[in-house]
Amino acid sequence: AIGGLIRLWGFHTSDYPILGPPPQRQDIEALLEARPSTRDLRIDGDALQSDNPAVQLDFGGIAKGYAIDLALDRLSGEGIAHAIVNAGGDLAAMGDHGDRPWRVAIRRPGGGIVGTLETHGREAVFTSGVYERFREDERERYPHILDPRTGWPVSDVAAVTVVASEGLFADAAATALIVAGPDEWRSVAPALGLQEILLIDAAGKLWLTPAMAERVLLETGVEWEVVALERP
Repeated sequence: AIGGLIRLWGFHTSDYPILGPPPQRQDIEALLEARPSTRDLRIDGDALQSDNPAVQLDFGGIAKGYAIDLALDRLSGEGIAHAIVNAGGDLAAMGDHGDRPWRVAIRRPGGGIVGTLETHGREAVFTSGVYERFREDERERYPHILDPRTGWPVSDVAAVTVVASEGLFADAAATALIVAGPDEWRSVAPALGLQEILLIDAAGKLWLTPAMAERVLLETGVEWEVVALERP
């Protein structure tokens, strides 16, 4: 429901980088004070309505995952048991790659990879990052992922990779953990039912959950640490 904030920052475009200063602080505050939320929505048959004029829907955090799920469902419905659907590095797979599991690379912000993992059955592997799409002026770079609590971009985490059973959920969860940041992601993840997570902080260090550490094969020279999730 924060499509208004996304449009205000110019992040509704596909043309990056965006050049220019950030929006006026008072414009951001005005949208925050309007408190747009999905709770403002009413569904009546095929109609979707809201009494809050600040509500604008943006599906950037789930659309790719949903599309990948639909693609795998269609392939499965046609009798295909082994497939991988990749959309710009985010993907879901089912079955195997010949006589071995599908092997997926995890990208390093700025180029290269930090490691690989193998999928089991039907799984989605999604990464949310702040390093590819951004707005910038002569003083600062503003990543495209916004914290709906502040209206400003998040930058304390470079990227989060999650493994989940469905693409839509993996897509949304990776973005949610970026917003949660380095102080809250370990408590947010179990509340979402997530176990397999790799987080890269702003300094480039990797933080892995125990479940992810058991699966990922890291590249030589990567600095990493295993951290336990906090109980919800």
